[in-house]
Amino acid sequence: MVRTVRGNARDARERGRCATARATGRPGRMHVPSDAFQGRSPEIAACDALKRLFTAVAARAVLAEELERAEREGTAPSETYETLKAYMDENPIRDGNAWMQELMSRDDITSRTLGLRLLEVRKTYADEVFNFDEMQETVISEVSSENDRLMADYVKRMLPGVGESKED
Repeated sequence: MVRTVRGNARDARERGRCATARATGRPGRMHVPSDAFQGRSPEIAACDALKRLFTAVAARAVLAEELERAEREGTAPSETYETLKAYMDENPIRDGNAWMQELMSRDDITSRTLGLRLLEVRKTYADEVFNFDEMQETVISEVSSENDRLMADYVKRMLPGVGESKED
């Protein structure tokens, strides 16, 4: 027997969540295969992405501070600026911790002290600046609106004439 359920897109999303909860037996949970993210949960994969982001933010913030200082004082950029800029150009951030560890294990004192500074900036950004609540709201909102747009595009492709205006 096929049951027809009427309602808006939000109702459909709620039905989807309920179906997921019923399928796993755990409200608000979804089964994700263990090999989907190299054996890590999606939350751990997101955590890794955020650590990479926070490392990049810290590096960009320090670069900006150093450049602003040089401009304010009317001097050339500092050795710290030059060291970090060169390191960033040569070493893209794939893993924030590995990137930091490599910087801090270099022979020159500038790189090692720069690494300590970046650790502090990264921690401060994560603890005090980044708005996790806003991120969650934004992600949920954008996924919902993007899903709606993709579904509308799909329906237009599958049903010729839908969404087209008639010329008189």
